[in-house]
Amino acid sequence: MSVRNELDESGFAVVPSVLDPDEVARLRGTLTTHFGERGSAFNLGWTQPNAAIECPDISWVFSHPKVLETYRDAYGSNDLLFTGHCDIHQDSFSAWHKDTGSGDCYFDEDCFVEECRVIKMAIYLQDHFDEAGLTVAPGSHRSRQWGSSEDGARSIASRAGDAVLFDVRIDHRGRRPSSTERIMHTTGMSVSKIIRRVTRSTHAPGEPAALSRIAEHLPRTTRQSVFFTIALDDRFGEQFARNNMSRQRRQYADPIGDSYPDGLAERMGEAGVAVFQPDLPNC
Repeated sequence: MSVRNELDESGFAVVPSVLDPDEVARLRGTLTTHFGERGSAFNLGWTQPNAAIECPDISWVFSHPKVLETYRDAYGSNDLLFTGHCDIHQDSFSAWHKDTGSGDCYFDEDCFVEECRVIKMAIYLQDHFDEAGLTVAPGSHRSRQWGSSEDGARSIASRAGDAVLFDVRIDHRGRRPSSTERIMHTTGMSVSKIIRRVTRSTHAPGEPAALSRIAEHLPRTTRQSVFFTIALDDRFGEQFARNNMSRQRRQYADPIGDSYPDGLAERMGEAGVAVFQPDLPNC
């Protein structure tokens, strides 16, 4: 079955060895350095929204020939749009969700229609055969309902450097926390709520960063990943790019800039890929 047919039918697909071992090692070094200095605490790990801008040393991935070839196969089209969306992660976990935005706010119209096809790529920088990578609910990209249980869920096995493709409408989650992590996370969020109540802040402080630093000493293997989105260059791709980039810029409070790294737009243009230019928040 072709990658495009797998995505249409199940909502996900795996393409082996999009990045080679040296490229994976290069990314691991970049993420390790970045999260040693910057990033946001998230679920006892670290995340960096707006990473296409905030972490310029990963920009070579977006124009990688195998990445673009994989996307062209996935869509069956050469009309691609780099949306600007990219999140990088280290050691965090996540619950069930869709990547359509809260209330589907990444789209200006109903996205559960046949012509809407927006696909994310996840590149994990270590092997996953232990349910600690991406878990999905196959076929849920056709349903507006979300909040899947483990019934019928599928944990996707992948090797470092494989491309895990998934429809942004599919129900999915990351790894589940250990019992120790669950207690730490619950405690941290309770502390954040108390701080917000005492300071009467309208902005939730989120999980204390100190907890993520403490969690680094837990007996766990460092897990890193890069998520980004190249869409079809159509109205749904433009809507996702505009609204998702607005979310990313609001989510991270200490931006280093508002433009892509030097040369990224030129490289994408030379490869025949349009590039969304961030504008004022809209979602």
